[in-house]
Amino acid sequence: YEDLSSTTHIIGFEFLVDPSSRKYLHHILLYGHLTSACSFWSGQVVAAWTPGNDFIFFPEGMGLEVGGDIFKAFMLQYHFSNVDGDVGEIDDGSGVKIHFSNEPVDIEVGMAVMGDFQLSRSGLPIGQGKTMHQFICPPGCADSTFVNNDEVTVIAEGHHMHQKGKRMVGEVMRGGEVVNTAVVDYWDFDQNGVSLVRQEPYVLKKGDSYRATCYFESNSRNVVWGEASFD
Repeated sequence: YEDLSSTTHIIGFEFLVDPSSRKYLHHILLYGHLTSACSFWSGQVVAAWTPGNDFIFFPEGMGLEVGGDIFKAFMLQYHFSNVDGDVGEIDDGSGVKIHFSNEPVDIEVGMAVMGDFQLSRSGLPIGQGKTMHQFICPPGCADSTFVNNDEVTVIAEGHHMHQKGKRMVGEVMRGGEVVNTAVVDYWDFDQNGVSLVRQEPYVLKKGDSYRATCYFESNSRNVVWGEASFD
């Protein structure tokens, strides 16, 4: 983004997937950076492609600000999963088309990631048969995502697991009580790499905690936590 003195708003993302690469793509992540230096550790996820999710458009009147003091650069990260060990495959056609508007918006949109995004259990077994695992974002852990407000309205919530996932529940807790429950009862990675929860918008406040409960089923003792589709 070259004009650092001005701002504009992203109103949608359209992911372009090379048909010959769809078999191998696990997901594509779009990171936003507050400076022009695109370091992996300084980026924030602003959009993602997974199987079944080819576009994201915000409701009318909403947008994600870029430029000014917000995002000045973007970086794409591709995750491939070549289970069959195919050789000679090159993906030079997949990417993302960013839709934007220079018109002012009524509501600013932001993004946040909950759960075990850093893969703290990477390499550990998930367990054979039907298993359940929980990840807790303690009170205040998401406060850094609040820029100018003490609360935000969540307009969309998407859950993500891999091929062994079967069900996922996300809960927002405030003062020891659950104030919102978001459930994906039937998980199929090949159909919905990110499944949008059907629910009404809700308010997330500073100091809230978030609990992600993931259910899995595996016939093998060798399945572990990881980034591959089959992990």
